[in-house]
Amino acid sequence: MEGHEGKNIDAIVGEQTKKDNSKKESNETPEYIPTPEEVLSIFERLLEGKQYKTDRRLEDEKGLYLWTIKIDNENDEGYTEYEYMRKAKNPQPNFIVIPYIYKASYDETGFPEGGHSVAKCVDGEWKITP
Repeated sequence: MEGHEGKNIDAIVGEQTKKDNSKKESNETPEYIPTPEEVLSIFERLLEGKQYKTDRRLEDEKGLYLWTIKIDNENDEGYTEYEYMRKAKNPQPNFIVIPYIYKASYDETGFPEGGHSVAKCVDGEWKITP
């Protein structure tokens, strides 16, 4: 193979993969990263004045990628959790395509009762989803 003298096949394939990945990354539109203030404003819209407590909040080199808040349900009958997520290299898998907020309900023992997406960020604009 021309230009690859003395290299094994793994090294050659690795070089080609790096070239292919850099081409792909340069053609993709940059990922939109919502600020913590943006996420907080969406949480506040969804919560309509209810008190919450932060359960987890994680950041990477790009900023906030996970924020989980909890609201205690009335009469100590479990809680509701809202979770913001965006694509991140670690430790989240790459199944996340756009930033979104998910709502889940749990009973008094912490067993999940159901959940669904309540907001998503498309091209830098948040949309509340039913």
